[in-house]
Amino acid sequence: RCTTMADTFSPCLQRYISNPLLLSKGRRKFDIRVWVLVNAQRQAFLYSQGVARASSVSYDESDLENRHAHLTNHCIAAEHASYGQFEVGNEIWYDQLDAELTERFPNVGGSVLRRVLLPQIRRQVVQSLLSSRPLLLEARSDYYKSFQLFGYDFLVDSCLRVWLCEINASPAVAAQLLPSLVRGLAEHAIYPNFDSSYRS
Repeated sequence: RCTTMADTFSPCLQRYISNPLLLSKGRRKFDIRVWVLVNAQRQAFLYSQGVARASSVSYDESDLENRHAHLTNHCIAAEHASYGQFEVGNEIWYDQLDAELTERFPNVGGSVLRRVLLPQIRRQVVQSLLSSRPLLLEARSDYYKSFQLFGYDFLVDSCLRVWLCEINASPAVAAQLLPSLVRGLAEHAIYPNFDSSYRS
């Protein structure tokens, strides 16, 4: 069933989302990994690209022991013989994901990713950073020119509601996206701390 705002408050540490949105190919579960840079000035930048990471087997809510059906981490998905059967590395890029979801949800009236999912993702990123603001400001005294790249993982349910799963402090980056992400990181977190004559 689709949850309401009142349903989201629970005494448990993290609730299990039993109605995940499934990919058409293989009825598989997926999450969305996005990267967030926090620079030395404590400005936050959401990388413009992201990736959906899919499980290797079909979702089966009756079998909670099958971690390959419920967990979408690369290290777990890669253990299964079906890894890479539907797409290389079980990775689906934003454009591919958006094309599928926009076709499946025509009532949105346009891009599901940009009109429905990314606004929720941006809001949750901001809320998480605001909640940790005292710690971020405290860290500034020790590493004045430091920066941090975070990997945020989100789950989408069947009602197109986005749920934050976890935030990684040392996130892996999809190989295809790494060059442009590094250029953006250098532009916003490294170059501002050096004289422009030293930039190449």
